[in-house]
Amino acid sequence: MRRPPQLTQREAEIVPFLASGFSRAEIAQHLDVSEETVKKHTSNILAKFDSLTLREAFYALKNMLNIMRCHPRISGLQQGVGR
Repeated sequence: MRRPPQLTQREAEIVPFLASGFSRAEIAQHLDVSEETVKKHTSNILAKFDSLTLREAFYALKNMLNIMRCHPRISGLQQGVGR
């Protein structure tokens, strides 16, 4: 099974804004960065999920999280348990 991609701290900060439908300009203003920076982080997130759209990326993330939740052995490893 494929592991979820590792996001940078900034990418992880941007994800909830993207999921909530914020525009690049709104995200940039909230995080005090340029719109180009938000665009670059968004592109990086899409690439890490092998997705062309945010919808595809969120779908892939949701599926990975559901699989991890449904398999106790996997979720235990993710939390550092069972080593």
